[in-house]
Amino acid sequence: MGDRISDPTRLLMKRSLTTCIGYDYGIPAHALLAIDTAFIRLLYEAKIVGCAYGYVPSPDADLPLRIFSLVAQNADPARQAFEIFKQWADAIDADCVRLEIVLLAAGGYLLTIGPEPDRSSVRLAGYGSLFQPITMAFTYVKKLDTVSEGLFDLRDYKELPISPVMFTAAVTSAREPTAKIILEPIAGCPELIKFEFKITEESEARRSPFMSALIDGVDKSDTKHDRNSSAPEELAPEQIAKRRAKMLKRCFPVTLHRIHITPPLQALKGTFTARGIRDWQVDQAICNLQISELCHRYLLTEANREDADAPLAVLSSRFEDVMTRLGSVRLIQIEEQLLEDARYLIQNVDPHLEPATTLYECAAQLAHLGVLNG
Repeated sequence: MGDRISDPTRLLMKRSLTTCIGYDYGIPAHALLAIDTAFIRLLYEAKIVGCAYGYVPSPDADLPLRIFSLVAQNADPARQAFEIFKQWADAIDADCVRLEIVLLAAGGYLLTIGPEPDRSSVRLAGYGSLFQPITMAFTYVKKLDTVSEGLFDLRDYKELPISPVMFTAAVTSAREPTAKIILEPIAGCPELIKFEFKITEESEARRSPFMSALIDGVDKSDTKHDRNSSAPEELAPEQIAKRRAKMLKRCFPVTLHRIHITPPLQALKGTFTARGIRDWQVDQAICNLQISELCHRYLLTEANREDADAPLAVLSSRFEDVMTRLGSVRLIQIEEQLLEDARYLIQNVDPHLEPATTLYECAAQLAHLGVLNG
């Protein structure tokens, strides 16, 4: 996973090594994923002066493959930029590189190149991450004045259901783009086979606030723009409940099964539910008790001491199977865990509300906030 920074709105309950660690799986845990921006500098140093279009033999079929090539004045930085793109492609596929052209109403077009947000999240955080990514990236933007027939032909080609395009770079000695310039291949420059490549009219592109900002903000020939692809959003009570149920089933499938088939635990649950505590609260508390020791060990490390998402950090490397057994669970332990879990949920749903100090007062606060019924 890339660098993960705890959301500053997430609050870490004060605790000692002898207390339970409160946590509620309905509250999303975010990971800030920062993507290397070196490709921006390299494309700037490459001095992109245009784009070229053509055909190359396809290695997989007896059909010509379309080629879209950046025309650079400096070969080395262009090759280095594509080496970065190839690293992205090797991790997932070549569509990790987001490529879009906007045909401007006033003439010319906008070339935009950057990381594709969803694939970048998978590349950095992996499939099945327990964290919700906030991807921070930059987009290379270049305004070009001349639209050739080759670009319109490529646009028509991209209307086909399957329309792969080879994306690469070539070098020219020309200082300015002209109708006919001599291009030379760049030795060692990677060639990426892309299936996703958008060519849109300005009116269509402006439906996206991000693309509209790019169109309005391009005053220089080479610019870079920040993009936050997946900012955190506030969850409604039903979304919190849905997320909690999904996360518990994902992280504690065997533990939940054993809770439901163990008569003494069902009896303990009845003790709490008879007094207004919900089933999901008791299930979550017992699950949290199973990883309590692991969480304490994790928090002993200086770098992890203030990590509000210690349970998820531990669960990222913990897996349950048929050999998973329930640890010893007593009523007093469940009650303490229930209290800490409730206090955690209250403080993260409403940071201005001071959590109560008793379990049943906390339950009343959760009911008032609308998050008691899971």
